[in-house]
Amino acid sequence: MNIFNKWAEREITRRGAKESELALAKDYFNNCMRKKENIMRFTVNGILKKHDKWVKKLNSGVKTTVFAGEESLIIQHGEYALVKLETENAYKREGQRMHHCVASYWNGHKTTEIWSLRLKGEPIATIEAREYIDESVELYHLRQVQAKSNKEPSKDVKLALIHLLDETGQLKYAQAGFFYAVQNNFVDVVKDWLEISK
Repeated sequence: MNIFNKWAEREITRRGAKESELALAKDYFNNCMRKKENIMRFTVNGILKKHDKWVKKLNSGVKTTVFAGEESLIIQHGEYALVKLETENAYKREGQRMHHCVASYWNGHKTTEIWSLRLKGEPIATIEAREYIDESVELYHLRQVQAKSNKEPSKDVKLALIHLLDETGQLKYAQAGFFYAVQNNFVDVVKDWLEISK
């Protein structure tokens, strides 16, 4: 059992920690592991306070106005749009609006892109997409899809994302495990979408 799971099990047993609290705590835990900081001595409430302070610091200095070149539209359909975040300020703004640590991914990996799923211009999910080439075709492996405060997106949000990916031609890879690294029940939503779209 890894350290985070051991800590989470303790917090669920002793303090009745909720899954949504643990999702935020895991972000902070991963940050602590990089710094070699021990979180075992903290309760979930203590970690959440530290997480909130960390996210606030990560997203400090954000400019709320969207400037040219900060985001690029991948695809739009009706009221939904999929947008690629291009600048540090765009990452911070997304993190501030969604209350999570996406700003920590700025300049993280050259093959990783961060996308924002928007409904009427408001972010409803943040996506970490890892680029790779398959037979000279650029594809993306979705590593994370997070709603506000790192909660799992609703089925409607997942279906909207799948619909947009289908329009870009990315969804054809779904049957071969395209969504494997995303939450397990995402695969069921892909199956539902494949049924609906027949």
